Amino acid sequence: MFKKTLILLIILIVSVNSYSQWVSSEIPDSLKINADAVVRLYESVCKIESPNKIVLSEKRVITVLNEKGLKYANFYESYDKNSKINNVKGVIYDSNGKSIKKTKRSDFNDVSIVSDFSLYEANRAIYCEAFTLAYPFTVEYEFEEIWNTSFYTPTWFPMIGYRIAVQNASLKVEYQHDNPIKYKSFNIGAKPLESKGDVGQEILAWTIKNRKALEDEPFSLNLINQFPLVFLASENFIFEGYQGSLASWNSYGQWLSKLLDRRQNLSQKTIDEILTLTKNVSSEKGKLKVLFNYLQSHTRYVSIQLGIGGFQPFPASDVEKFGYGDCKALTNY
Repeated sequence: MFKKTLILLIILIVSVNSYSQWVSSEIPDSLKINADAVVRLYESVCKIESPNKIVLSEKRVITVLNEKGLKYANFYESYDKNSKINNVKGVIYDSNGKSIKKTKRSDFNDVSIVSDFSLYEANRAIYCEAFTLAYPFTVEYEFEEIWNTSFYTPTWFPMIGYRIAVQNASLKVEYQHDNPIKYKSFNIGAKPLESKGDVGQEILAWTIKNRKALEDEPFSLNLINQFPLVFLASENFIFEGYQGSLASWNSYGQWLSKLLDRRQNLSQKTIDEILTLTKNVSSEKGKLKVLFNYLQSHTRYVSIQLGIGGFQPFPASDVEKFGYGDCKALTNY
């Protein structure tokens, strides 16, 4: 008798544990209006640990109501040499909240995402396409992303598109008192809750609940005027060894100016050549035309974006030597 009872108890425990809280019928009817999918949970914790380290932990649970919402079931996150994605995993549930597939790291594709205008970039992405046998179904993804710079900070955008509602979403930002953050929130209403963490640690928290789906209408306002989102910026940062501050536009400009140090030198040969070409031209417009023709015949546009290369131009001497550069490099030259 004891053995039978034990077996029945085990079966009951396994049966209960095989179903999650993500039962599709528990979504409020008000959130299904004009919705192809519903964000059941969008939980983000952003830890700005230092000027050169940010850790983002995120959990997303999305119920797809119909075929049009299938795109919201896929996972996609980009990264580069200054960031990495860890501990990514996922689960697919049926309408009753029963787990029907678990995805592990090897199920996620890792691909290059070089843009069509660049010769070479270091940008990559991790993605996974969900599948289902019937609607509605629910996907759950968890991951951690680590940046070795705080120049780039995550943007919180829980309402990830049109015709998708949000049931529960939260953002918690942890940062050090001596490295304050700047933030700008849109369409949330209430100010973030402020609290204290460990010694010297400050915490900001935002939450939204039961946001109805929005229709994509012709001539409607842009996303920033309709969707809840939060922009973050760490006041002090280090990027590729260059330390900077976002305390003001002036301090940011000073950081950009540092990136031009020792990058505006030309050979005496080129200097003499330009002076010779323009010495008999009296008007400024005429000199500009000569310089324009010279640049047009000696340089071409080639985009190579690596590391800080999106902000720092090639040295002018490199453009002079090789005859190419991106927009910044050619302008600097």
